[in-house]
Formats: sequence, C-alpha cells, structure tokens
Amino acid sequence: MTGISHHSANRFLYRENYQPKDMYDEALEVLNPTGGTLSVNDRVLDKPYSYSVALVGYFWFGKHHRLIKGINLIPLILHRHVRVTHAGKLQDI
Repeated sequence: MTGISHHSANRFLYRENYQPKDMYDEALEVLNPTGGTLSVNDRVLDKPYSYSVALVGYFWFGKHHRLIKGINLIPLILHRHVRVTHAGKLQDI
C-alpha cells in the first residue's frame, strides 16, 4: 500500500468511527483467544542510516511527533493464563 499519508489514514479512521472492539472482532476470525489475554502494540524501529532495505520506510513516530525512517512492527502477543499446582505442574485456567 503506497501513496497513503499518516494523516489521511487518521482522517479515514476518525470519520468511520472504528473502535478497539472492531479490531478485536476482526482478529477473532483467525485467533483463538480462549485462556489468555491478547496484547497488541505498535512500534517503529528507528533506522535512519538504512538504504535499500525492503522493510524500511517512513512511519509516524509519536515520540518525535514526526515521520521517521524505520521499520514498523505490530506484534500480537497472546498471554496464556496458567496456574502452577502444588506438584509444580502447569494447569490452564
């Protein structure tokens, strides 16, 4: 996807009034979150001196309040809830 600015994406999301639950509902189609908590994060790895690297592009970095050259990562982490029994075995909660 090229030719889309950060501001135009923000205006689209604001205009459509998407909520976090909308993203969760979409993720349910491919995930099985039973027995855990799903964490979603977004981060940009700063790569100002990288050239000719496929994943490097310009992304909005809130810390600097501007676009920076880097790699955009969106990790999805499923934290499993387990209980350790008196025998030291793990048991799903």
